[in-house]
Amino acid sequence: MYSFLEEESESFSALFASLFFTLGSPLFTGRLLFGRGIVLFLGFIFLYLRKYKEKKWIHVFLISFFSVWTYAGFPILFIFSFFFLLGDYFKTKDLTYKPVLYTVSGLALGMIFHPSFPNQFEGYFLELIVQAFPPADTEAIAEWLAPERSLIWGGIWYLLLFIIYHIFHGNEFSITQKIFLSLTIIYLIFGISSLRLFEYYFLFGYLFCFSGKPSPRQINYAGIAALLLILFPITYGKMKIQYEFTDPNPAFSTADWITKNLPEEKKIFLSWGDYPYFVFRAPEKNYLFGLNPIYSWAYDQKKYTLQRSFFEGSSLDYEQIPGILGYKYAVVNLHYYKPVADALKRSKKAELVYENERYRVFRMIGTNK
Repeated sequence: MYSFLEEESESFSALFASLFFTLGSPLFTGRLLFGRGIVLFLGFIFLYLRKYKEKKWIHVFLISFFSVWTYAGFPILFIFSFFFLLGDYFKTKDLTYKPVLYTVSGLALGMIFHPSFPNQFEGYFLELIVQAFPPADTEAIAEWLAPERSLIWGGIWYLLLFIIYHIFHGNEFSITQKIFLSLTIIYLIFGISSLRLFEYYFLFGYLFCFSGKPSPRQINYAGIAALLLILFPITYGKMKIQYEFTDPNPAFSTADWITKNLPEEKKIFLSWGDYPYFVFRAPEKNYLFGLNPIYSWAYDQKKYTLQRSFFEGSSLDYEQIPGILGYKYAVVNLHYYKPVADALKRSKKAELVYENERYRVFRMIGTNK
């Protein structure tokens, strides 16, 4: 990141740029802390931009190739190459397809040599197409929902102020800046309908702000002060809540109890959202599934609907569902499914065998091992 921006902007405050990237949008920072492949992919993006600038096309090819293995958002590199192709044409009036060809060939071969080839294409279809227009009987995934107004404002206001400053500061934008500004506007418009797209507007807006002429020193100082005095407390507060909400210890305690007290029980009825904690702590057990629910829905719509009905308590005999699917013990997360957990605690068809501040484990009476 620093290498690319230093090359583009001639001179800028490294401290300001670094703080801006990590604190400029609490929403963007929160998405990065999910620990997904996007964090690694962002490194590929900055490396791609630098090597593209240096016209090192073999490096562009290799970066494109390996980026496919990190995150499903890799088509962004193709978008970059297309926009840069247009930018180079407007600058030189000459079309050179070499950058696009190296990028596309790298992406294509990356998909062919992908460890999951050819199964990943079904994943791309489910994640990028089906999930964009989810079936009515699937769960709503947070990252595909439209951001709330508070999230939009909290994630955009600081960047928006800096963009407005650059627009009205009187500097003439470079072709690169115009490209990043165009992408910022495009992703901001479409991002209003989906958090998954909304997260990229900040990246492109950031690149727009820091790939042009450097801001005056007093602007850098004012920006740093605003980041530390205003946005840092906001970001820290939100991350603190997120950390407390995702504290793994209650899940680990539950998994440890299951391992110790149910050593012969191989199958545990568990919500997909809790899968990472339990499979990490008790990998010898078999759980329902741990991916985006759209995968479960695509694999077996009937079974997916049954397990969802159990956790939502939306069917008349929902207590029988674990047994129907071959499970004797069910784990219920109190944060997500407290009404069902409370109903099961009162039910004669379930026996509470373990409980902590977040989870309850039930033996479903009448089911077979």
